[in-house]
Amino acid sequence: MAARGHQPHHTPGVRTGSRCDEAAAAVRAAFDDARVAASPDDLARDTAQMLVATAVPVGVDAAVGAAVEAMGDEPVVAAMPYLQPLALPGPTRRALRRHKDLLAGLRDRIRAVTGAEEVPLARLERIRPRTLVSIVAFAVAFYVLLPQLADVQRTADAASRAELGWLIPAFLASCATYVFAAVAMIGSVPQRVPFWATLRMQVASSFASRIAPANTGALAVGVRFLQRAGTPPTVAATAVGLNTVAGFVVHLLLLAAFVAWTGRSGVGDFSLPDATVVLLVVAIVLAASGILIAVVPPLRRKVVPPLVAQVRTAIGSLADVVTDPWRVLALVGGSIGVTTSYIAALAATIAAFDGGLSLPQIGTAYLVAAAVGSVAPTPGGLGALEAALVSLLTGYGMPDGRAIAAVLTFRLLTFWLPVLPGWVVFQRMQSNDEL
Repeated sequence: MAARGHQPHHTPGVRTGSRCDEAAAAVRAAFDDARVAASPDDLARDTAQMLVATAVPVGVDAAVGAAVEAMGDEPVVAAMPYLQPLALPGPTRRALRRHKDLLAGLRDRIRAVTGAEEVPLARLERIRPRTLVSIVAFAVAFYVLLPQLADVQRTADAASRAELGWLIPAFLASCATYVFAAVAMIGSVPQRVPFWATLRMQVASSFASRIAPANTGALAVGVRFLQRAGTPPTVAATAVGLNTVAGFVVHLLLLAAFVAWTGRSGVGDFSLPDATVVLLVVAIVLAASGILIAVVPPLRRKVVPPLVAQVRTAIGSLADVVTDPWRVLALVGGSIGVTTSYIAALAATIAAFDGGLSLPQIGTAYLVAAAVGSVAPTPGGLGALEAALVSLLTGYGMPDGRAIAAVLTFRLLTFWLPVLPGWVVFQRMQSNDEL
């Protein structure tokens, strides 16, 4: 059993080792947040956190001696690879600033007491450089290629004649997606969760979701935030799963509504210009590769079971949701607000480039493109969503240069612009032990 991220509490005035003044004794805390059947890595990391939190007030020798006496050699040796800053929670890392040699001293003392050999530190890169390089390289290549498929000059002309005033409502609509996402998250949790903290988490997830395939980064941040806020792990996973399922159902219902609306409005035939056939192929290939990843056995074992578990736990918690009308309103209303805000942002950017499309056309194009992007293996559907969106907009009659300029602007406002503030908020929440 492991209680991840919770430091041992210390009781002043209790002797530990040879230090008597201002000494301390470690006790278990936050036991309600413990997890049954924790993995060996989780247990080793918790032991490392306990060693550091104990060594700060009582010293290295006393901390290692007490740990070996209470737990034996093997668990203490197993913690050695995790005696590094990345494996420690925010408050412990801050305490280490005044004890710069403490981690090395702990590793040396453990080897001296147990006779263990030197072991390498565990690789705990939160963001792998090659992941960032791959994402940036793909984005640059795709966005350089995209205007070429229509005509760089036509795209540039459309951008030069843009009505910039429309970018203000587009930006506000993009900001509104985070507010509605926070409302939906609050509606999915049985316990009371602070709104502003939840809003910060949604902003932070805009960074995490850019460095992880599909939506896994945002899901992980959501679960981690709820656990830090005091929600039990199983309840946190259930809430995030319920929120995901609610968003999926709302997306399908809105898609059906917009398709029906588009058909009734008499928009005429849908046809793809030759230049955008390539984009449609790109979108299909990326979406198909995402589906392929899910069915390849080694990857299926990593992707499908967690997804199935989320759906099951979400269905199991539906009874709790329907008994609270306010939670239903927050969950469903928030999910609707997120999707409609994205549609509003796209409509504003299309208006900025005088796209000449109706709202049902814009809504249908976004909902179909977002569905394609959701199954692509790239973060945020990068490449697949843009390609599908341009193909759909031009199919509805929007000139290709204007469509590409509008889509690039839409993705700049909703996908790329939030990355920097998301990173700042992400780092801040980690330092405050909120993530």
